[in-house]
Amino acid sequence: MTSAAPDPLAVQPLDEAYRSLVAPGTPIALLDFPLYPNVGDSAIWLGAAALAQRNGNTIKYTANHASYSAAGLRRCLPEDGVIVVQGGGNFGDRWPAHHQLRERVVSDFPDRPVVFLPISVEFLSAEAAERSFALLAAHPRLHVMVRDRASCATVEQALPGRTRLTPDAATALGHLDAGAAAPAHDVVALVRTDSEAQARVPAPPAGLDVRVIDWLNVPGQDGYDPAFRRSEWALQRLGSVLVRVPAIAPPGHQSLVLAAYMRMARRRLAWGVRVLASGRVVATDRLHAHIICELLGRRHVVADSGHGKISGYVATHGQSATSTLVAPAELYDAVARELAR
Repeated sequence: MTSAAPDPLAVQPLDEAYRSLVAPGTPIALLDFPLYPNVGDSAIWLGAAALAQRNGNTIKYTANHASYSAAGLRRCLPEDGVIVVQGGGNFGDRWPAHHQLRERVVSDFPDRPVVFLPISVEFLSAEAAERSFALLAAHPRLHVMVRDRASCATVEQALPGRTRLTPDAATALGHLDAGAAAPAHDVVALVRTDSEAQARVPAPPAGLDVRVIDWLNVPGQDGYDPAFRRSEWALQRLGSVLVRVPAIAPPGHQSLVLAAYMRMARRRLAWGVRVLASGRVVATDRLHAHIICELLGRRHVVADSGHGKISGYVATHGQSATSTLVAPAELYDAVARELAR
């Protein structure tokens, strides 16, 4: 008998793995809110919040990497609480601020249970990897959820018996709805413009009706919304004040911070869904554009990242019939085939 292929949209394995590490009803801290424009990280955050809600976990403390305060967390989270840290592709030294937060948390709370939500591992420096894993392994109550087999093997070697292989946290959102608006373009090419950008992704061919965009919301870029930037600035200022002068925090302020975070993440995800839905076919080299397209049931072609993050994820969790994975140079040839269907 052959085993069934993995279902890329299944949420049960993620819920079960989370529940095995965070007991139902336990209060939690949820750390590393993405106070920056990456839509994929907002989807991860909303998925984490959905996991917590389904498991009956009340979020007692939350912070982004700059506003985190060990003293603030101690005041807000009961002794029996679990510290949960946002997952994603920033485990390693490419995006150091986020991984440094993980290291601070395990150092600040050696006696508390800590759970990292599903991550992919990418260290550019072997020395940095060795140092970091030594620090993490010293925490006896740390568990790491990992979203691809290669990363899982790496983490399991350092933390034997303390890993869980699961889908990305964004899949906890389940099926998404893009609404009934007709696509405005044949193709939306959502292509990275950050440090993970792939020079091998070709420019779109002439004559193709294509909207080229990234979802980092920078001035001058298609879809830029200054309201997002104003909200980010206000939350950054509030966080910096509370870290410097925690005594001025009013009672119940954490519920207000969480509400602001949730509203911002929902708005970002809704904007990202509108972007993806504006094309008949999506072309992308972003893992979360792929995952969100899967949740939307939209046809898309995804080009693998240089370090194999996307192909590793697909090999681990499968892909739906709406998805085609190709090498970067083949992106628009595959798009043409999708448009001809």
